[in-house]
Amino acid sequence: MGAAPDNLDTIAHLYRRGLLPRRGAIADLGCSQLRGASPDDLKRFFKCFNVTIDDAEVERLAAHNVFLAEPIKRAGFFYRAFDIVEAPDCEWFDLNVDRVPKRRRGKFDLVLNFGTTEHVLDQANAFRTLHDLIKPRGMIYSLFLRSGNMDHGLVHYTDRFVDLLCEANCYQTILRDDASDGHCTWIIMRKTSDLPFAPPIDVQLGEELPHMSEPPPPEPRGPLASLLSRWGLAKSSGRS
Repeated sequence: MGAAPDNLDTIAHLYRRGLLPRRGAIADLGCSQLRGASPDDLKRFFKCFNVTIDDAEVERLAAHNVFLAEPIKRAGFFYRAFDIVEAPDCEWFDLNVDRVPKRRRGKFDLVLNFGTTEHVLDQANAFRTLHDLIKPRGMIYSLFLRSGNMDHGLVHYTDRFVDLLCEANCYQTILRDDASDGHCTWIIMRKTSDLPFAPPIDVQLGEELPHMSEPPPPEPRGPLASLLSRWGLAKSSGRS
């Protein structure tokens, strides 16, 4: 996915505010590549972290499509991308079907989603992945494509989607920037608890509309329970 110099500035801003720890861990959903950067953009980013790099190397890092892994790691962060392509510091991960392994769950201070989830069919699994990677009090830095670009991606998002996602998971909004052209929203959400991911539910409630119902009890598990269930018997019924 594409990253811009503004994204580096925002990461530096989070660090200056004390929201992102020095030498923290950053995960990237999709191995982002830097686009449109100048040497001055890179120098400004590295200056925030008191990192000195010679001019020739800065020129190289400002080149089009350099993997974001390089400047992020040079600034002192641990970086790991999750994608289905070959890239530096990237682990194979299919956002449609894979679940975050235990060794990666809750390990990251910041997770980047710079236009990756819009290309994923299973939205619940994609956003569960973001949630599971981040540690409590960590942050999700995400782009939500909203309108225009109708030949780009599989899904576009609404303001209601973003609002309900934050509400369902008790995310605190650190920053929200709706583009003036209405095409996208940039948002930084802080995870405030260690509760499991809750998919947003969009149900219209109110006068003359049906009330929410209670979910059915879970199905019995295990071979015997399944057999009894097929017979229409409860294990505790004592019938024969």
